[in-house]
Amino acid sequence: MGRGARATGRSAAWRTREREGGEAEEEGMPELAAGARVLTPLELCAQGFYKRFSLPMRPSPDLKYLELPAFDVREALTTQAEFDLGDRTFEEEDCEGLAAAIQLLRPRQLCQVHLHRCNIGDEFAAVIEALKFLPALDLLYAAQNRIGPAAMSALSRLAAAGEVLGIRKLALPHNSLGDEGLRSIASAMVAGTLPKMEYLFVAENNVGDEGAVAIAQALEGGACPQMSRLSLQSNRLTDKSLHALASALHKGAFARGEYIYVQDNPFSEEGQAALLEAMADHPNLMQGHFGWPPPLSREQILREDEARKREEAELIEDVVKR
Repeated sequence: MGRGARATGRSAAWRTREREGGEAEEEGMPELAAGARVLTPLELCAQGFYKRFSLPMRPSPDLKYLELPAFDVREALTTQAEFDLGDRTFEEEDCEGLAAAIQLLRPRQLCQVHLHRCNIGDEFAAVIEALKFLPALDLLYAAQNRIGPAAMSALSRLAAAGEVLGIRKLALPHNSLGDEGLRSIASAMVAGTLPKMEYLFVAENNVGDEGAVAIAQALEGGACPQMSRLSLQSNRLTDKSLHALASALHKGAFARGEYIYVQDNPFSEEGQAALLEAMADHPNLMQGHFGWPPPLSREQILREDEARKREEAELIEDVVKR
């Protein structure tokens, strides 16, 4: 149970009032001061989150004479384009607190949320459900946590409610999504909940063919037409997954594709060949990453192609002169 829920369960003698400046405090008085109001459970939850993660001005742990500036969580959420709590340890109720803050503030300028290495588990569902209050969100990055399939079920609930998210990049590598988690993502894709998604990074998530095929079939059916990068490396994909991705490409998926990352999976040369064949002559020069060496970038391919054409033109010119 989150902090906000615990706070509302206290006796009437414990109330919350607002001091000057809007900061909440609790006091063991049976009556509220004149003019004060009781905060809602949602506000209490958000206030607890602000208090826990805001920091005062403090000395740098690395440079002796450097002083680090204060960090005000509420101000960061309402003024900054990027909100970063990476490497800050979350307690179970903190995702609920962040979700409450997002719902109350509804920051229209917020483009990126970074929550990497925060020890977050399936309570991440609260953050997922709060994404509907972030209309400008471009990136949600929550790598190296403990996020599992139960958190991704929040996407199914959003889809069932007809919600449409504007997020473009969903990066959840090194978690515990598994096949069930990817099926939830695929279902949300099919339902039109993630129409603008361009990057889906789910490497190192114990994903097998069932989850990868669900994503491939969603793309083949026309979901996420702007998808350009799909990261599935270091999972459990066999040739079945690579054939499903190849089928999606043949049916017109990944029209804006740049990269598919499938290295460090137990597929065979036959599966790799099928996916390579599907990417041949791709209009956007899409590349597959199957292992070392990594694929060339689109810019490198274009430069090399231009150099090859110049070399051929020079050879033809030499032959004509002779």
